[in-house]
Amino acid sequence: MAETGNRSSGEVAILLGEEEHFLSPTLRAAKAVNHRFGGFTDAYERLLAYDMAAIVAIVAAGLNLRDPGDIEKLEEKIFRNGLDPLIKPLRAYLAQLANGGRPAKTDGDADPEKKA
Repeated sequence: MAETGNRSSGEVAILLGEEEHFLSPTLRAAKAVNHRFGGFTDAYERLLAYDMAAIVAIVAAGLNLRDPGDIEKLEEKIFRNGLDPLIKPLRAYLAQLANGGRPAKTDGDADPEKKA
């Protein structure tokens, strides 16, 4: 399985066992997730339902994995890792994909000078 290199701006880190991986919020990943689930809302709902196939698909898209052998290895790593530690970073990753690859702003991120 291809490893990602150094974390660049905007990538979301996940831990699979002792290995740190970085999910890239690219157009290719956004299209793959959108196509696989029919939209980001469905991907988010499947993530929150702890759907292992959905989690594997989201991580594979973020790592730009397309080879079936690499995806099978990823499934094994995710299974051994457990799903729960992946939910929070994958929620952030999906929000970033839906926001054009940029981190989604929260209410606390709003520009204070623009508030009345």
